[in-house]
Amino acid sequence: MEIILNNVSYLDQIRNVSFEVEDNKILGVVGSSDSFKDVLFDIISGFSMPTSGKVMYGSDYRNFGLVHKYIDDQFFYDNVLEQFMFTLKTHGILNVQKRIEDSLKIVHLGRDILDRNFYDLSLSEKVKVKFALALSINPEVLILYEPLFGLDRNDSDNVLKIIRMMKLRYGKTIIIFSKDTDLIYKVCDDAVLFNDGEVVRFGDKNSIFVNEKLMKICKLNIPKNVEFSKIVKRKKKVDIGFKCDFDDLVKDIYRFVR
Repeated sequence: MEIILNNVSYLDQIRNVSFEVEDNKILGVVGSSDSFKDVLFDIISGFSMPTSGKVMYGSDYRNFGLVHKYIDDQFFYDNVLEQFMFTLKTHGILNVQKRIEDSLKIVHLGRDILDRNFYDLSLSEKVKVKFALALSINPEVLILYEPLFGLDRNDSDNVLKIIRMMKLRYGKTIIIFSKDTDLIYKVCDDAVLFNDGEVVRFGDKNSIFVNEKLMKICKLNIPKNVEFSKIVKRKKKVDIGFKCDFDDLVKDIYRFVR
């Protein structure tokens, strides 16, 4: 589903925000401040209305799967199964059993998780359950707020695989809100860069993240892969280009040094 924001403002927190989320693409919304992300997340998700401007959707029914940063705030029931039942019934889904099984399989969770208390789960298990809940309604759009927050390297890699799979295998449109430029660079097609509640750049992620001056103004780190490629070029006079995937970066380095 395509989503277009046209001169969207909300009080003094975001001003004249315009960008487009293309169908079947992953867009990264990146900025150092959480306040604008909170507001924009709620506006795009339909929880809040802009004070001016418009948000236009590619279809009348906004079928969104949401994964918040603070996961505990999203859970209404202690029992995992009860939360699944509530979520699916709220969306008018009747074939509950199959939806639950399919979504758990995608995030590599067994059925035994359904009998457990959500608040007794590890952070990794909570994140996977929230992804499974979001996927169980078969959403057209996934909206993720800091999806790697609090995860270790292994669990972060697993979440990245799920995000990529949602786009490549299932054709989902995905929006990721994060200050983690490494995450945005690895999985997103395009990015919209915010500073002080305003869009300062929107488009190809390479053109944004290679701009050291712009990143410094926005108080953000340059993605590690981009920084490494810049160092190689500056010190060794070798242009290995910019690669989102570290394995691809290593292959290019090998190509130049062998």
